Amino acid sequence: MKNKKRSFTPKLLKLWTTPDNYAGSQYPDYYRTGFGQSRDSDLMERCNFSAALTALGGETKQGVIVIRSSHWACGWVEAILVHKNATAKLRIADELAKRIAEYCILDEDSFFELEREEQEETLKNYSADFMKELESALGRTLQTQDEVAESVDLIAAVFFEDCGYCGPEDAWVSAKSLKRYLLSYEGQHDGKPIATELRIKLDAYPKEVELAV
Repeated sequence: MKNKKRSFTPKLLKLWTTPDNYAGSQYPDYYRTGFGQSRDSDLMERCNFSAALTALGGETKQGVIVIRSSHWACGWVEAILVHKNATAKLRIADELAKRIAEYCILDEDSFFELEREEQEETLKNYSADFMKELESALGRTLQTQDEVAESVDLIAAVFFEDCGYCGPEDAWVSAKSLKRYLLSYEGQHDGKPIATELRIKLDAYPKEVELAV
């Protein structure tokens, strides 16, 4: 007599139901994992989607699927579903749901790597704008290659520090962020002409001031 496969009822997952204003394919035999992404997803949502799909072994014909549909507000949406008979995958998905309920990131290493890549891409795309901000704070244009080289390094340091201060989406190199950085790391650029000149222009020498200027 053959052993029957033991069924598994997830504690945290719910069976798929038809969303409002939805006219696509039906998936009544699949559980929703809670992991999805859209055109407008932020980095964390995209990273968790990828990490969950990887943990589930990727898409299969019946066990794990990614459903895709258009959406009037955000262009398109994707969601990971697991078939009700895919016991092993359901156990993994249920554990993933438990983990994400306890902490917002499934894979920190992947998240921080992708975050750094996006920050570097932003720095590259806005480097000319950041240089204009620095020159405006300086009150003059840069004159030599040495000044440009120092300024490029300073801009990168200020931008990455500002990502940590106010988040990657709001980070910007400006007179305000330059002053905050120079106040916080006053000894790191000692002897650097541009940093010294900026300190004088921005009055960015340590004294009884709030760092969150």
